[in-house]
Amino acid sequence: MNSSFKLALGIIAAAALFALANSFFVVQITQHAIVQRFGEVTRQPISEPGLYFKVPFIENVVVVDKRILDLDLPVTPVATSVGLLWNRRDWRKKAGRAAIEFLPAIPTGLDKQTFMRTLEDTIETASDRLIAEFSGRPYMPSQLVLRSQGQTGIGMPITAPRATP
Repeated sequence: MNSSFKLALGIIAAAALFALANSFFVVQITQHAIVQRFGEVTRQPISEPGLYFKVPFIENVVVVDKRILDLDLPVTPVATSVGLLWNRRDWRKKAGRAAIEFLPAIPTGLDKQTFMRTLEDTIETASDRLIAEFSGRPYMPSQLVLRSQGQTGIGMPITAPRATP
């Protein structure tokens, strides 16, 4: 055998091995796989875990995490009183007792704005109550501060950044 024949045979063997290696794909238990042929979906999405075959260089596999798709679950808000111990503007954290309260779940199916408003109102009200209970001060509901809309919550526009205490 001459060297050019060996070289051609080696290249063909390497290409066949490369094509064979690109023919199989694995779907994990937390994944869905979508097989596309030239960008068009050709099969039903694969949701069962296992080893699957595809036509190399013609079919492409897009893998999507199931955990991202399965988010239609109720959200359980949690209120805490750690704001008394851990000031968000201070790097020092104090030891002490804190309360954590799991609140009733927020149902699914709400639009984003309604969901966020419900979540914020529920957590803020319960956290204010817990902080009042732990600090011994009377309960005072917090006031919403919309910095993104240029408000301080008191009706005056923000003119300068607030100084840290």
